Amino acid sequence: MELIKENLILNEKLFNIKTKRLYKFDNGYGVSIIQGYGAYGDVEEDTYEAAIVKFDATNNFELVYDTPFTDDVLEYLTVQEVNELIQSVKEYKPKQKFLWK
Repeated sequence: MELIKENLILNEKLFNIKTKRLYKFDNGYGVSIIQGYGAYGDVEEDTYEAAIVKFDATNNFELVYDTPFTDDVLEYLTVQEVNELIQSVKEYKPKQKFLWK
């Protein structure tokens, strides 16, 4: 099984990081996936670390810890778990906030 490729905006291999992927969705959220040195994932076991991110209007992003998915990074996820997380974040509809005058 492979990681989902749809909505992938970054796919890098760095010196000590085997995998660094970033996904962005229409709802303004995304998922950051890393595997390798310093990550909570294991190359030999094919597990990954994942974090939920929120993009701003200029495509900068930051990790967020106040979503229904997690309040921290997710550790040692299998490929199937990563793909399920990606799909769930893609389908997430945050509560609308209404601004009153």
